[in-house]
Amino acid sequence: MSVNPNFAEPGETISVTATCRTASSTRTLITSGAFDPVTLQLPPDASQPSLTETVVINNVRPGRFTVSSTCDDNSTASTTLTILAAGAPHVIPDGAAHTGGGSMAPNGPRSAAVGTVLLASGLGLVAIILRRRFARR
Repeated sequence: MSVNPNFAEPGETISVTATCRTASSTRTLITSGAFDPVTLQLPPDASQPSLTETVVINNVRPGRFTVSSTCDDNSTASTTLTILAAGAPHVIPDGAAHTGGGSMAPNGPRSAAVGTVLLASGLGLVAIILRRRFARR
């Protein structure tokens, strides 16, 4: 069961797709509080038990609505449809999340120099500690 897009505003058209469990299913009932019930009929020459139809969103309040399908083989499925306020922006994510350059610290020559000095100091301190430890034995 899927809706595409999974958000809309009243008056817009969405696509609903239901896939029945068995290939012998020829019909499914799609219901939701956001649109009128629709019965989808599988064409006789269909190779997949998948049914798709477009529906128009009724004049309903914004919110989340369950969209359910019940196939004639008694299999059921559901998904959620979000109804937006009229005129609300429809933001569709594009690509991966933009989370920055992959580093917490600013990049630049000064950062590299400070990192190098800290690394060298740490290695020097470890060398001194190990030298003193082995000198005692």
